[in-house]
Amino acid sequence: MNPAYTILCGDLNDGPDAVTTTLLSGPSDGDINRPDKGDPVRLYNLAPLLPLGRTYSRIYQGRGELIDHILVSRDLRLRVASVDSLVDDIGSITASTDTRRPATVPDHAPVISRFHA
Repeated sequence: MNPAYTILCGDLNDGPDAVTTTLLSGPSDGDINRPDKGDPVRLYNLAPLLPLGRTYSRIYQGRGELIDHILVSRDLRLRVASVDSLVDDIGSITASTDTRRPATVPDHAPVISRFHA
């Protein structure tokens, strides 16, 4: 039987350790060989696989935040080749939306992953 690969990705507006994000992810220790209590199928956040120095997807008031996530089923987690956030062209934003009016690039960086076939 072929596995049902599942990917959930997007702007969750919360960090990897927030309750709303962890409700979607597997065991907090990231052990993909240990089932979660209660849920036979879980998703695994790829955030821990981001390279050091690139563990954010937005800069808010000078501080990097990871609020954009990729969560995958176990079968895909076992096939991860790489994960990155393309933060090279983003700048810091503030609470004021007026500062974004002349912007030519998004205020969020894409989080990407590649998988082995």
